[in-house]
Amino acid sequence: PEDYMPDVHLRLIFYKRISSTDNDSQIKSIKHELMDRFGVLPEFTSNLLEVTKLKNKANLMGIERIKLNNQYGRIYFHSSTTIESDLLIQLIHENNDKFQLYPDQSLGFKGDFLVSNEKIKEIEGLLNYLTTD
Repeated sequence: PEDYMPDVHLRLIFYKRISSTDNDSQIKSIKHELMDRFGVLPEFTSNLLEVTKLKNKANLMGIERIKLNNQYGRIYFHSSTTIESDLLIQLIHENNDKFQLYPDQSLGFKGDFLVSNEKIKEIEGLLNYLTTD
């Protein structure tokens, strides 16, 4: 945000650096640099870093896109996704009032996501559930 980092050019450089990361250690390094230079991160910046972590994880799992508003979410899978279909079936079976699989290779879900942190936690929980190690 402008009140955290007043120089617009510098802000754009950091946005670009954050968006070009592909692992947690790069994000952690940027986070430490921001804190060293500008102090405690505002909520917006913390959320941006968390969302970037989730995007990176989703990309590795074969998720093309995630959409989320205040009531509904949708996860779009790439045809080469590494997510096991058994996990999706189990998730839907255990929570059939919340989740639905669509023919366009996407998973829809319902919830109350009024606050950014709730959205982040919901996606993080789903990605963790769908991760097979």
